[in-house]
Amino acid sequence: MVMMTFLCTKQLTVLSCCPPSSLMQAPELFTPPSASTSDPISAICANDFCLMVGRASGIVNHYGLPSVAQDGQHLLRCRPHRLALNCDGSRMAVIDINGVLSFFDLAATPQEGSSQHGGGSTMAGEHLAFERKVGEV
Repeated sequence: MVMMTFLCTKQLTVLSCCPPSSLMQAPELFTPPSASTSDPISAICANDFCLMVGRASGIVNHYGLPSVAQDGQHLLRCRPHRLALNCDGSRMAVIDINGVLSFFDLAATPQEGSSQHGGGSTMAGEHLAFERKVGEV
């Protein structure tokens, strides 16, 4: 299990796939995890409403702000290198490890006949067909 930490106003917030019973703890009580993960964090972005954490497997964990509770997951068809959200959180720009820019529509509903990967926590959304090769990543 990989945990990310953010120091905010003298409290430590811990994000994980399986959140502990108490997310807030004093910084001096923090101990780094002893086990590593097979799915490391590869990109991260946030806006006023949510925090998106991209994993090497293509899964993007969606956390609501300010509670920092996991709201669900989105599945990309690539390994994200950089993520960016627009101002209202309806679209996410994704640059993958090959330098290809694509967009993910977070507000899209799945069409009939399309398959959703993952478990019941997978949220609606659509990785759009638009792709452009960008320069230096």
